Amino acid sequence: MKKMLLFVVAMFTAATSFAQSYEIEDPTWTKTINDVVDDVSDVYVNAPLVITNQGDVVKTGTFTQAFEFAGKELEPIAKSAYIVKYDKKGNEVWGNALQGAATVTAITADEAGNVFVAGVFADKVIITSTDGQTAEINGMEEETEQVSGFIASFDKDGKLLAYRQFVPAVDESIFYMDGADPRFRINKIVAKNEKVYLTVNYKCLNKIDDVELNGKVLDAWGLGFMLIDLDGYAAIRLDKDFTNAEILANVQTSDDVLFGEYQMAPQAMKLAVDGDNVYVVWTGWGDLTMTTVNESQDYSFEVSESNKEHPFIVVNATTEQAEVFHAPTTDRDAQLFTIVDLQVIDGKLYIAGTFIGSLAFDNAVTSTGACDAFLAALNTSDLSVVWAQNSGINEGDENKFYETILGLEMSDIGVVSSIVNTIDMGTNTIGRSNLFAFEPEGRQVLVLTAPSNYTALSTGVAGAVFNSNVGTSTTLCYFADDDFVQGIENIENGTLNIENGAIFNLQGQRVGKAQKGVFIQNGKKVVVK
Repeated sequence: MKKMLLFVVAMFTAATSFAQSYEIEDPTWTKTINDVVDDVSDVYVNAPLVITNQGDVVKTGTFTQAFEFAGKELEPIAKSAYIVKYDKKGNEVWGNALQGAATVTAITADEAGNVFVAGVFADKVIITSTDGQTAEINGMEEETEQVSGFIASFDKDGKLLAYRQFVPAVDESIFYMDGADPRFRINKIVAKNEKVYLTVNYKCLNKIDDVELNGKVLDAWGLGFMLIDLDGYAAIRLDKDFTNAEILANVQTSDDVLFGEYQMAPQAMKLAVDGDNVYVVWTGWGDLTMTTVNESQDYSFEVSESNKEHPFIVVNATTEQAEVFHAPTTDRDAQLFTIVDLQVIDGKLYIAGTFIGSLAFDNAVTSTGACDAFLAALNTSDLSVVWAQNSGINEGDENKFYETILGLEMSDIGVVSSIVNTIDMGTNTIGRSNLFAFEPEGRQVLVLTAPSNYTALSTGVAGAVFNSNVGTSTTLCYFADDDFVQGIENIENGTLNIENGAIFNLQGQRVGKAQKGVFIQNGKKVVVK
């Protein structure tokens, strides 16, 4: 049985109600990378990782010192990024580097095990490949900050397949008293249906093929010189070779509020892909405009002298249906309203993030302390709320501590679970990690302290993998799914019954019913005709 986050076992009675006894399992294996940075400040704490459908793990991170992986020397130029792969048994398979000032901010894998990474970089980076070839990407000239974006793909053997850079430009006709703030930062990447989907935070001028993402500029004093670049967020679709860009949703500050003291802007955006449907969730405050393929919609959310509303907007970018979920205003920090993960499972859209005050998806749910993590389930058919819950953790002084959430996972019995971390604002370190689990109707059934402080997670049909950083060391913990069997070459013809075990598609998503196509059940591939 696929476990809640793969290391917690819940025992059920004959009536399928939850028992009160749980146990923490040991990981299948752990692997540590030691001392590849000069100082703990060089560690990118939330470096992403992914577990593939084949059971392999691809991990990213930053390094300032050369190290050997899978028999290959990885050498940095300044604070560089690495991409390394372990097989399902924990053996080192291959490693590549992004040599130059670079950070990987998002990662995914397709059904064939090809790996896609995205991130930010400064002026010049060299991408290595296991075949001995290299590629060079160039950002803003002489830029020392990582403001340009990149995307790259590698096959299962670590060979570089494709890459592309996204370089913002500054409007030279604008005079900035304190300088421009260019940005192109990819925070989510999905590879499905021979396409690649991205969510991007951008500022200044950005052009991708025929698509323009031109950030808005606030004239704070109305005098033409106290100018501030405002955040924009967009969901983009590309071909698998990273060409033919299309904007699926774009959210910016409305034109009629680009003068004055309020820096109204979107704050976060993530997407999920389910067949032909692309779901986008975003949040922000003030007067905002969302543009989709065929429509443009203006939103005006309540703003007073000290309080602001921070709603969550859920969009089916394919059908262009949009639903706004409102919440009472608050005077708290807008940066604590986040969207961390989106997944579509069995006809429901699951959303993970953080909020302050009353939760937009259910105003009766309120936060404690600086903010609370939340999980919400919506029907994909009409975007109505099924349930919404929060962590309820009192992390202490709201000016010193806050919460983050790492993502979400669903077991084969419909239990949704996640890891919630308490963060010290002063040191930006984790105080503790907690596991939360909710039954299909949204009732909280489990709160446990995790065995380690986890900074990243990835789950799939093969199991789950977690990353933990302690000082300058970074450790992977791999939990194999008991039902996963890798390496079966014969694809059986037949029918699938949910009573015989959970059914997954080749993207690793659990499905309630198998139509035509290839699916995985009990570790075997089955073609349904």
